[in-house]
Amino acid sequence: MKKIFAVDDHIEWLNFYKSILPEYFDDFSYTTAMSAKEGIKTVDAHPDNYFDFILSDLEMETDTPEKCAGMYFIKNILHKTDKKKITIISASFNIDSVAKELGVKFIAKRSLVYNPYLIKKIEDFS
Repeated sequence: MKKIFAVDDHIEWLNFYKSILPEYFDDFSYTTAMSAKEGIKTVDAHPDNYFDFILSDLEMETDTPEKCAGMYFIKNILHKTDKKKITIISASFNIDSVAKELGVKFIAKRSLVYNPYLIKKIEDFS
């Protein structure tokens, strides 16, 4: 079973990710957090490399030491998680440079929103 963890401050995005995961994984568990700080606590509460795939929004709460809460989250979990398991999903214009700086993968949210295949899948799911 694949263990998926998603961090985003919008429940709609967390629900969206959950709706498309069956396309990619037959058997998975899905854990969520709605802030970078909650995400750090969740990762720290599990053994090292517990999650197989971690998705993180970039812009969440504003009271973190880093400019972007997603950057703060990722920097704070790297001691327990392989970088290859982390993907930033964001609508931020600088997502590619942030992902490169952190050494993680990224997906632009606009590529999800305007993807006709995924839109059809969401309509079918509704």
